[in-house]
Amino acid sequence: MKSIFVMHSFKNMTSPRGGSLTYRTVLCVWLAAGFIICGCAGSKDSTNEGGNSFQEHVQKDPNDAEAQFNLALTYQSSGDQEKAFEALQITLAINPRHLQAHFHLAVFYFNTRQYSLAIEEYQKILPFNPQASAIHNNLGLAYQLTNQPAKALEHYQKALKLKPDLANGHLNLGFFYDFQKMGKNALRHTLIAEKLYRAGKNAEPNGKMLERARAISQQIQKKYGLNIENISKSLPSPDELTLGAEVVHLKKLISKNPQDILSHMRLAEKLFDLRQYPESLNEFEQVTKIFSQSATAYNNMGNIYLLLNQNEKSVESLKQALAINPEFVAALTNLGRTYQKMGRNREAVDPLEKAVKIIPNDIQNLYDLSAIYFSLGQYGESIQRLEKILQNDANHANAHFALGVAYHKLKVGSKAVEHSKIAENLFTKANNSFMMTQAKMNLDLYNKKYRPLVNGDPK
Repeated sequence: MKSIFVMHSFKNMTSPRGGSLTYRTVLCVWLAAGFIICGCAGSKDSTNEGGNSFQEHVQKDPNDAEAQFNLALTYQSSGDQEKAFEALQITLAINPRHLQAHFHLAVFYFNTRQYSLAIEEYQKILPFNPQASAIHNNLGLAYQLTNQPAKALEHYQKALKLKPDLANGHLNLGFFYDFQKMGKNALRHTLIAEKLYRAGKNAEPNGKMLERARAISQQIQKKYGLNIENISKSLPSPDELTLGAEVVHLKKLISKNPQDILSHMRLAEKLFDLRQYPESLNEFEQVTKIFSQSATAYNNMGNIYLLLNQNEKSVESLKQALAINPEFVAALTNLGRTYQKMGRNREAVDPLEKAVKIIPNDIQNLYDLSAIYFSLGQYGESIQRLEKILQNDANHANAHFALGVAYHKLKVGSKAVEHSKIAENLFTKANNSFMMTQAKMNLDLYNKKYRPLVNGDPK
């Protein structure tokens, strides 16, 4: 039987927590999206103009990792894999933690059948996102192609545990079981893949994957003499797979015992993880109806209302959590951040200060407080919180950067220069080209402004 393995690609998204670049760096996370079959496709014509601009940018600044990476994508789309490979290597030399570059390099190794090297690249991504179903799926395929069945099975199963409705993962696992001569398991997973493709899960717009899955299921059925109809009856529906086996199980427990508070709580948390926020909210509400003193449930409801942009309800739920437990640090923190989002910075100070009083070394809360005090023009208070951060993490680049800005506001030139210089060095070591440039701009400004005051600062 002809093998048709299916690899997955990544797309990036930013974290839901926004904020000023002065005080907060953007964290990229990677989510599985769509699929590719052992490679990436692109349009040559659509990338020429962008490719020229990236080449120009790289010529001006060869140490810009993002420009090198975009240039690699341009080469890749135009079919020049050799130059794409070279640009990816340069990207990773500049920034060894560039996850997209690792991913595309792994795809290159797959296309050139260097599967062991592909495994190395995927393994470099996992520490930053161990929950990436796409990476586990592709690792399963790579281990299978290097004759490591135990590791292949481990990663296929992890992929499907993380995303039970991953149609391509079921199809690959079906191939795996076929190679292991486990016909019933093979047919089970190819039939699940067929169901998911039919339901629109991970499918190509033209339905080719559904046709392939159907043909493969029929081949396996004939090969092992199995009854497709009997096996199909025992398969979960696409909806059950989408929610996940645990969700289905918990709902069954609750249907038998509607007062099972632990199952309601676990179901609410699982639905939250699946980003089904209204359904999760409903389950947390059920918890509070059964046990009105659940501060945890009210805190989580506050989080969900915030995600749903129902800010006033978020404040109300968080206050209920704090009425039950005034020292609930998570609720204090979330209330402060909710006020921040609403632009009510003065009200955000009190809960965040209470949280810091309970956990003095909470760097994120100290950082948020420093930003709030800065926005209120209380630069001395902002500096105090930033200095506390440095007591716990002397190499906190953003804290040094913010201190430079705050001391500049107070016209304390030597301190502004000192911390901006440290920030520039730290951002350089971290290969953060954007913040490095910002720090250098500030440093140049402060050096010019305060050069006559090298023997002392204005009082």
